Amino acid sequence: MEVEAGTLPLRRAVLRLTAPFSMLGVPTISLPTATPDVGVQLVGRHGEDDRLLGLGLAWEAGA
Repeated sequence: MEVEAGTLPLRRAVLRLTAPFSMLGVPTISLPTATPDVGVQLVGRHGEDDRLLGLGLAWEAGA
């Protein structure tokens, strides 16, 4: 995968974008988009899991 710093293996490129949120322990949800191989990750505040899941459901309903 091409990134600003050069070429990285796909797993490493993805983890550099998603791992910080996992390490913080905040709720996240990954959703597909209409573009193949592209998704979007939503990040919520601590304790707002239900709100984040509601946004995910709304995203899917609109897709």
